[in-house]
Amino acid sequence: MPQRPTVVLAHYDSEILSRYRETLETEGFRVQATSSGPDVLRRVEKDLPDAVVIEALLQRMNGLTVLKRLKESRPHLRVLVMIDAGDTYTENRALICGADAILQREESGGIPEGALAAKLRALCQEDRLEAPDHAADTLPEDDLARLLETSSKNLRAENPIVAHITDALTGLYNAPYMQVKLAEEVKRTRRFGLPLTLVELQLDAPGEISDTDSQWRQRLNEVAGLLLCESRDIDVLARIDAATFRLLLPHTDLAGARAMMERVLSGISERDIASLEDGQGLRAVAGLAGFDPETMQNPEDLVESAGNAAQSAWQGGTGTLHVWTPEGRGPTPQAGP
Repeated sequence: MPQRPTVVLAHYDSEILSRYRETLETEGFRVQATSSGPDVLRRVEKDLPDAVVIEALLQRMNGLTVLKRLKESRPHLRVLVMIDAGDTYTENRALICGADAILQREESGGIPEGALAAKLRALCQEDRLEAPDHAADTLPEDDLARLLETSSKNLRAENPIVAHITDALTGLYNAPYMQVKLAEEVKRTRRFGLPLTLVELQLDAPGEISDTDSQWRQRLNEVAGLLLCESRDIDVLARIDAATFRLLLPHTDLAGARAMMERVLSGISERDIASLEDGQGLRAVAGLAGFDPETMQNPEDLVESAGNAAQSAWQGGTGTLHVWTPEGRGPTPQAGP
């Protein structure tokens, strides 16, 4: 008798979790069930399952964060993500983070009869070629860029509110909406004393470039994909102009923001995103500024500080991070990744 596939199953609702577990066990799977994101990571390390099924919303850790960590430690582990019907935003983020399969719930909220077991069985039966240690199961850059651009167009066509607050190319938020969210978060930071960091990511765009250039469009969407993969649900990501992105990171100090942007800048370098002028890797720098209520009077001061830090970062060359410090009213250089 063939060995039964082992699955780690995670869902935030204990009743639904129990029902899915019974269904899968009836279909011949060995199931380790949990509602906790960190527990998924522990069980994977302990039991070495054939596949993992996670809900995008989990207890103590977001499901997409769990997915990213699983793919970092075990890139060939098969992971299926369950999402709401029509939730293309979460679907795209899951695919960017390495999900092997997506299963959408019906409008009623349930999973179609037999669909979960069928998807899992197909995943567990897939033959995967051995890959080098450094290889990861991620979308190819071309596919990733097309995915983001297509999903952005679809979302904007379906929802006029989305069209009003998002960038037409990348699907990230636009500059006006970033200003609204920035004002909200600064107000919250002043009230509760929580850390707030703003990051400005600047790309070295060739002169006279525009969004009509297909190569440039692809490169912008590749960068947007990296930002989405590294961000949390509470973060606000926006494309400000042709070659500038801003990231608003609530509850995040400069050390946490720096660690995130080191990964982003390394990702840009490692993906070998080619520039348009000379074939060299896409050049990028980042400026970081934390909101300081003693020296900053309004959100515009935070924007100016992050922008100045990014401008000064170019002195250190591509991949450089600069952190704004209020003591010197200027950026302090930090070693790049």
